[in-house]
Order: sequence, then structure tokens, then C-alpha cells
Amino acid sequence: MTFIDKLRSSPKMMLLVVSFALFVDYYIYGMVAPLASVSPAHIEDESIISTLYGGYAMGLIVATPILGIITDRIGRRKPMLIGIVLLAISTLLFGFGTSKEMLLAARVLEGAAAACTWTAALALCAEYFVENRVQAMGIAMLGGTTGSVAGPLIGGKLFDMGGYAAPFYVA
Repeated sequence: MTFIDKLRSSPKMMLLVVSFALFVDYYIYGMVAPLASVSPAHIEDESIISTLYGGYAMGLIVATPILGIITDRIGRRKPMLIGIVLLAISTLLFGFGTSKEMLLAARVLEGAAAACTWTAALALCAEYFVENRVQAMGIAMLGGTTGSVAGPLIGGKLFDMGGYAAPFYVA
């Protein structure tokens, strides 16, 4: 067994990857709303900002049951990769979107990406940690919680240093 194969089959490495994926998901989630008013789309209306929150929820609610079925049928890896791609696309749309419709599409995609990531990630935790499942899921969710706190803080600092696009380049 090669070093890479050992890493791939390591429960601790899986937990690190899952925690990081959940961190990135919530980091971007938390970073977007505070930056909406300074976006190229010039979103200042609170009702539009609340619609953006609803767009995330809509993407998440629609995609989660579908991803649950898909994750059980094809495994955990492909849904995680699909989630990464969707999150990358949504991040680009946030960074360069010039209309409220583009930002709403980005938020819906971000919700769908979260469905991919969270469904596959928690399934991996359940698979790899039979005895200490609750502890492993708690550690994984700590990654998400840390991201939700870090997103607005780091995103704001990056905005101050490099303008609106800087937080999205880093993300």
C-alpha cells in the first residue's frame, strides 16, 4: 500500500478533509452577505439580501434529498467533487456578478453545493466512524461553524486590503 493509499484510507485524514470542506462551504456562505452592498450588482435593498438568503435555502432544500439518494448509489467521492465544482462556479458568480439575478443564481448554486458537500461529508463520517460517530460528526461540524465565523471576518479584511474581488479570489 502506497503512502497516498494509506492517507486515502485513514479515518483521521478523511475527517480533516470533511472538516475543511465544511469550513470552506460556510466560510463562503458567511462571507457573501456582508459584501452584497458593495458588489458590482449594487445590492442595497434588504429585501433582495433576504431573497439571497432564501436562494441558498432553496438550493439546499431541493438538492439535499436528491443528493442523499445519489450519494448512497454512487458513493461519496463524486458528490463531494460535484459540490466543489458548484461552489467554485457560485464563488465566481459572486465575485463577478453584475446583477441581482446573477447573485441569486450564485446563491442557489451555493445551496446545491452545500447539499452535495454536507450530505457526502456526514455520510463519510458515519461510514468511517462507527463507534465514535457523534464525536467525529461534531468535529466535522466544528469545521463548518469555524467557517461561518471566519467568513465575515476574513472576507471583510480581504475586502479592506484588496477590494470587492479579493475575498472571492482567496475563496
